[in-house]
Amino acid sequence: MLALIEQTQKEFRAERKKAGRDVLLMVAMNHFGLPRKVVLDVWNSAPRDRKGGRPKKNETRAQKGP
Repeated sequence: MLALIEQTQKEFRAERKKAGRDVLLMVAMNHFGLPRKVVLDVWNSAPRDRKGGRPKKNETRAQKGP
């Protein structure tokens, strides 16, 4: 489900349309036929970085030395 949400968000951004949370949740609800509460629980359980976005899976961060 998170992969669908991320893909939809990228498509909206490519078309320069707003891809807000409510729009993305509605797309996932319609695609999977799930109620809003279930989709919102999945959305809230996704790990996020400090800026609110999803962390990239293949990005590794080097630790800073003293």
